[in-house]
Amino acid sequence: MFNASSPYMKPVPLWGSRAWILVQVAGLIALFKLDQPLFLAINRVASILPDTFWSMVTLMGDGMIVFAIFPFVFFRHHRLMVVALCLTVMALLVIHGIKGLTDWPRPPGVLALDTFNLIGKPYTGNTFPSGHAATAVATAMLWRAVLPQRFGNWLLAAALLVAVSRIAVGIHWPTDVLVGVAAGLMLAWAAGKRMQFVSWSDRRWVKAVLLLMLAGNAISLFTYRHGYELVEVPVYLLAVGSLAACIVQGFRLYFDWREERARIRESMTLSPEQG
Repeated sequence: MFNASSPYMKPVPLWGSRAWILVQVAGLIALFKLDQPLFLAINRVASILPDTFWSMVTLMGDGMIVFAIFPFVFFRHHRLMVVALCLTVMALLVIHGIKGLTDWPRPPGVLALDTFNLIGKPYTGNTFPSGHAATAVATAMLWRAVLPQRFGNWLLAAALLVAVSRIAVGIHWPTDVLVGVAAGLMLAWAAGKRMQFVSWSDRRWVKAVLLLMLAGNAISLFTYRHGYELVEVPVYLLAVGSLAACIVQGFRLYFDWREERARIRESMTLSPEQG
């Protein structure tokens, strides 16, 4: 049980200098036209690992997959979901806004498909920056604000692996990934800055709305075309588990409401006798 008078989240660190370094590195790569050789080198090394592995890893940067995990930890971390929703809106505006302005081609739109390892659909447009990299890093930074540091650091390392996976699956350039990671760092700080105190989400009707949203997300996963056929079964199982968790959490919310109503009725019955 969290104390509503104290912040649920530790402040998300402002790593503006680190984000700026990543942007500068991306700029140098673009300036010296190193995107293609770096992409081919990283993609070739990554191909040592199975395509199924990279398919699983890269999907962890998908927003629908991220939200499918929340039902399993809902009652302990429902406040973080509110922050994550705020982050999602910001990411849609920033990342997709930039994509709409640039519309630069992805590797499959530039390179011959037999020159690199492509996993999944050969998307060709809107490459910059990587939304998966931004989502994974921003989500990891938010979780670091509620988890013990040792777990949070491992989670951030996993998020960076998700970022690398965008090159491994052959769908993003290194510059896309670097700027995506930088955007994720800044978005997480902005979302955490605005939402350090979210005790109002403890209200029962807010929890009910959040659970309905999560249930809708889980149902959507059954027909979600994520583009990675190798992991369709795991995604389907995640959808089943996420929906089941929503139902269990919904019953828990309902029984908590019934217990509270019973206590209120009992106190109202006892009050006249005590008076």
